[in-house]
Amino acid sequence: MLRRPLLFVMLALGLSGCSGGGGVSTASILGGEAAPTPASVAVADPGERAFHAGAVTARAVRCGYNFDPAAVRANYLAHEAAVGATPEQMAKLQQTYDVAHRGVAKAAGEDSNYCTDRRTRDIKTELGNLLAGNFEAPKKQAPKEEGLFSGWLDGGGSDTGPAFGSSGWWESQQDKVGG
Repeated sequence: MLRRPLLFVMLALGLSGCSGGGGVSTASILGGEAAPTPASVAVADPGERAFHAGAVTARAVRCGYNFDPAAVRANYLAHEAAVGATPEQMAKLQQTYDVAHRGVAKAAGEDSNYCTDRRTRDIKTELGNLLAGNFEAPKKQAPKEEGLFSGWLDGGGSDTGPAFGSSGWWESQQDKVGG
C-alpha cells in the first residue's frame, strides 16, 4: 500500500528537477555551458535602432504630429554615443537614420491614405517612446526551435513571407490596409 504513493512522490521529485526554474541543469552538472536563451539572442543592434528611430520620426511628421524631429535625432545620436558607439559607428548610425527617415518620408508621402486610425495609434506609441528616450526597436520574434515536434501545433509551415522591403512585402502591406 505504501509503495504506490512513494512511487508517485519519487516520480514527482525526479520530474521537478527537469523544470526550467531552478539553477540545476544538465550543463551545470556535467560542467558544460548552457545554450543562450532566445531572449538573450534577439537583441536590437544600433543599426536597427537607428533605422527604427528615423522611420518613426518620418511617419510621425507625415501624419502631422507636433514634435521636433531634429531634437529626436540629436537625442538618439547622443544616446548611441553614451552607450559607447565609436566615431565610425556614429557616422554609420547617422547615415542609417537619415536614409530611413528620407525613404519612409518619400514612401509615406506618396500614399494619400497613409495615416489610418490604426497606423496613427502605432505611431503615437512609438513616438512617445522616442520622446521618452527609449530608442529600442520593437523586439523581433525569436526564431522557432527546430526539433522532432516543431510545427505540429502551428500548421507546420515554414513560409515566412516575402523579404522585408521587397515589392512583394510592400504589396502584402497594401493588402493588409485594404489598399
